[in-house]
Amino acid sequence: MNQENSSGVTVRKIFGYIRQYRGQIMIFFICFCVSILLWLTIKLNRHYLHNIYFRVNLIGLYDNQRLIPLQDDFVLLEIKAQGYQLLFNEITMAKNLEIDLSKTLLKQSKNPDVVYISGQSLMTRISAQLPVSSELLSLKPDTLFFRVEDIVSVKVAVKANASLEFKSQYGLCDTINISPDSVLISGSKELVSSIGSISTRKLNLKQIDRSFNYRLNLINPFPDQLTLKPKEVVVTGKVTRFISHNVTLPVTFSETVLHAGKPDIEQVELRFLIPVEEKRTFSNDMISVTAGSLVETEESTHAVISVNAPPFVKSITVSPDRIIIQQISE
Repeated sequence: MNQENSSGVTVRKIFGYIRQYRGQIMIFFICFCVSILLWLTIKLNRHYLHNIYFRVNLIGLYDNQRLIPLQDDFVLLEIKAQGYQLLFNEITMAKNLEIDLSKTLLKQSKNPDVVYISGQSLMTRISAQLPVSSELLSLKPDTLFFRVEDIVSVKVAVKANASLEFKSQYGLCDTINISPDSVLISGSKELVSSIGSISTRKLNLKQIDRSFNYRLNLINPFPDQLTLKPKEVVVTGKVTRFISHNVTLPVTFSETVLHAGKPDIEQVELRFLIPVEEKRTFSNDMISVTAGSLVETEESTHAVISVNAPPFVKSITVSPDRIIIQQISE
């Protein structure tokens, strides 16, 4: 209890001193802030040597060629500048340098596939991108080497990476549509020749009961070595409700099958799904069943059944799924 009373008295004394000497305290803080400001001004007006890493971006390349750096993408610049300029650069300046190769003289090295930019050319172009009050003293490496690589372009197919789960009785009327269905890839001849198709990013859809339309980015398997045009495609699918349908149809046999013997049956039962909107226009004549080839096993010889139907007819099952050919005894 005594300690609490003592603390309260001390706090009141402190606030009392502040009220009593607030003029002197205010003058002290003003003088302190002015001295700090003067100290900072003197320090920031001095010149300093500072090392900064910058990423080098190449522009002005020919469309049919690319330059592959034979060193790291970063160069170390030694800059002399006033302190305030260095502080401003650290806060606001992007750490990127652009070298326009259309305005830069590339020199041929002893290796016919390797070119380089000399240190003097680099110093001139980099200095032009620095603040006026900054002086570039040196850079490392002082010469940039590149390997020249010819670029080839080919069109490859686009594949939709899709996982689709439909509600009961729903499905696609046709295959998924991709627009455009091909993409132009550009890169080295060896790399381009190894790529057969480009996939979209994964599309996961569940409980689908309506048509869909999505714009999907393409996945670049080698983003640092390969370019894609375009970089995205539109994936669409027409979804509808299906109804089941049963029909018994005669089988058309080829001459090969008929010469082999007598089929044990001449008609089969088909079960399949058709879209609701096709119900009124659908007829059994749209579907045909043929048996054109033979398969021989140790037990029997049977004809292979094939069904020809419009694309909207889905999930076709045939019963029986094979026709036994009975050899005719002479």
